[in-house]
Amino acid sequence: MRLLTKTLSLLAIATTTLFFAGCGGDDPSKKPEEIELGKLAKTWNIVSADLDGTNRTTDFSNFKLTIS
Repeated sequence: MRLLTKTLSLLAIATTTLFFAGCGGDDPSKKPEEIELGKLAKTWNIVSADLDGTNRTTDFSNFKLTIS
């Protein structure tokens, strides 16, 4: 009888542990890629442009890059 009681107690503890281990859902934190993209998400204005060592900034004076 004592063996049956110990076995049932152990089974109940194991079942409860497995039940609560499955709770909690997904981790709501963002992935590293999402964090880095958030840092870049805005409108960027050109500062300088070089092509083969030649300054071409004036060719792109109205250039804007928007990342969202």
